[in-house]
Amino acid sequence: MKAYEDKTTLSQMRRDLRYTRGVLLAAGVHEVEQREVQKLFERAKALDGELTDASDAIVDANALVAWRDGVLDRCIGRFGLDALHAAGGDRDDLRFKGFFREAPGDYIRLGLESEIEQTAHFQEVAREVVLPKGAQTSLAAVEAARAEGTKAIKARESAVKAEAVLRLRVLRLRDDANAVRRSVYNSLERYAIDKKLEDSYADTFFARAAKKPAKKSAARAKRIDDGNT
Repeated sequence: MKAYEDKTTLSQMRRDLRYTRGVLLAAGVHEVEQREVQKLFERAKALDGELTDASDAIVDANALVAWRDGVLDRCIGRFGLDALHAAGGDRDDLRFKGFFREAPGDYIRLGLESEIEQTAHFQEVAREVVLPKGAQTSLAAVEAARAEGTKAIKARESAVKAEAVLRLRVLRLRDDANAVRRSVYNSLERYAIDKKLEDSYADTFFARAAKKPAKKSAARAKRIDDGNT
């Protein structure tokens, strides 16, 4: 029986535990050991489902962030045009320059989090200048998009943290599984000794990696290719 290592995945552990549980059930004489493995298998199965859901939640959160980024991009682009119009096309006018220290396109090219940070001054500037109704409306859209973007970022952070907690639970499961499987293995070996069974008895309850086919010698490969044996 090989112990689980750092590289052992949760899915692999779940499959191995199911295999051991199945053989123990088939043997029909190791109820105590079967119950111990059953508990581990149920933990692994539940955790595997939770981890899949958590990974899916991160994908969903990334999708939402991407959408909110696009929405904010469009709102900034619209407001940039309205602010420039309000400034009479003068990019040095406070009604434009106050909001856009750089060109609107430079803001739009930023990621959502940076974009939200770099437009945090918009409301403060709006209190110092007079904007026409159209620009006020597009500015309000920017602020709404920033708020929704902030929510999306926080949701993604929560999803990432939730998955990290589950990863820790996988490590605990691995340690517990190694301890229980070793205990079960030792119990099966004692049973085999008492019943005078074959030395490999305990090993039959644990899945083994598939054997690699033996390499053919060059001479034998040539004989086969030539149609000889």
